[in-house]
Amino acid sequence: MLTFIFVIRATTTPGAQSVSASSGVADFSPLPLSQSSCIKPGSGGSNLIAHFQLPEDYIASKFKDHQLVFLGEGVHGSKQNLLFLQKLIPRLYEAGVYNIGFEMICSDEQPEVDRLLAAKQYDNTKALTLLFHWDPAIGFAAQEYADVLRAAWTLNQNLLKAIRSFA
Repeated sequence: MLTFIFVIRATTTPGAQSVSASSGVADFSPLPLSQSSCIKPGSGGSNLIAHFQLPEDYIASKFKDHQLVFLGEGVHGSKQNLLFLQKLIPRLYEAGVYNIGFEMICSDEQPEVDRLLAAKQYDNTKALTLLFHWDPAIGFAAQEYADVLRAAWTLNQNLLKAIRSFA
């Protein structure tokens, strides 16, 4: 069974601190088009246009030369970042990347994450509970984060079906 998500340095151990904390409220609203970063004609982006790659393909290609690639976000709760991560998961697998670090779940709950991702039925309540444990004071147990786990679960389910049908 593929274990797709592992978590780093956060713990539910009493007295321990999470990797990071945020003081803002999560905003899942899309950016206005005027705030997006588009390449405009004559702006010097001709090399980018000539060598265009989908963002998921670009990230996956970085693993050809790097063992570890960090993706950051300007603020927790960005819907665009979480949707991108959901799209990225199957592309990473195709590129031979089988593990991803996910800050939003405590490392000592890895066995629970493994069970969630291997289950025959996705348990959204369990996913939200695991997310809540990471930082109950701020409450990152948002559906958009649980959907990242669902994307990994869906990939695992499709892999299992492919393996079963091939065998």
